[in-house]
Amino acid sequence: MKFSKFISNQGGCTMDTLALPSVLSREASTCWHKDQLWFDAEPPDRQLLDFDREEAFMAEGIGKRECPTVGAWVSFSLVGALAAALTGRYIYPPNSEPFNWAGEVEHHAWEALWRAVQENGGALDRAFIAAMLRRFLPRQHHAPPEHPYYESMFLYGWDSSTCMNTSLKSVGTLLPECVARGQKALETLPQNEVDSIRSVALHVPRMLEITLARIRRTYWW
Repeated sequence: MKFSKFISNQGGCTMDTLALPSVLSREASTCWHKDQLWFDAEPPDRQLLDFDREEAFMAEGIGKRECPTVGAWVSFSLVGALAAALTGRYIYPPNSEPFNWAGEVEHHAWEALWRAVQENGGALDRAFIAAMLRRFLPRQHHAPPEHPYYESMFLYGWDSSTCMNTSLKSVGTLLPECVARGQKALETLPQNEVDSIRSVALHVPRMLEITLARIRRTYWW
């Protein structure tokens, strides 16, 4: 299913924005795929470099701008920028969100990203796209074992990261040391990846506007 068909054409959409569906399509690949996903078939030392790419992306895209402190909505903003770079359309929540839609926001964003990559993934550096897919794929975790849950590696690390104080309010800014680490990491990456990061980062401010408008409308803190 094409990206434009996958996204529901709800009221309020413009030529460059598309509302996500009210329910998950369950058509995107998951961590339970019968075969190893192509982006997971990488050398075992990839994780550190993936984190470097992630911080470089945040430093370039978010920088000193206001952004959510809630990890799932940071993820939504970054994934939305990736999808926009590939499709020219900015995703946003449905106008009438069903109950607990926000509880599955990572899954909704993942489906949009998966479709965008399937259609036009070649527009960005393959190593960068692979890293972002690894970081944003919702994966099953067992802590405690009797209550498994799904979240991406990005979200798994967000609450314990040193990028932001997430406990005080729903909107904040990245810590200066996080931005500095990302800028330093950017200097170590191959030029093809740097070019892709910078091209995607151009779409982050618009996604932050969309995300922060939703947060300020619904969060009390």
